[in-house]
Amino acid sequence: MARTKQIQARHPGAKTDAESTHTTAAPSKKLARLISKKAGKRAVARKTPTTTSNKFGRRYRPGTKALLEICRYQKTTEKLIRRAPFQRLVSELAQDFRSDLRF
Repeated sequence: MARTKQIQARHPGAKTDAESTHTTAAPSKKLARLISKKAGKRAVARKTPTTTSNKFGRRYRPGTKALLEICRYQKTTEKLIRRAPFQRLVSELAQDFRSDLRF
């Protein structure tokens, strides 16, 4: 069953969000400066290019590429060996059993 967002039930006599505006103390100037400095450092860090040129492409863990290839070849019905080389291989193997076979 999917999770659903639970909404707080409002009581009939309760104040709305606009009505219940109570004042909160503003953060101190020191804290505000500290927050703005951290935000500035993050902004500078994001502007620097982090992309490095990877001339070798994606690096897979051992066995991952093999599993991807197995899945790919199981899905397709294409011929992996062309007709003529496969026919030569079959006729060569068949000559070992009987010599009078024709293909």
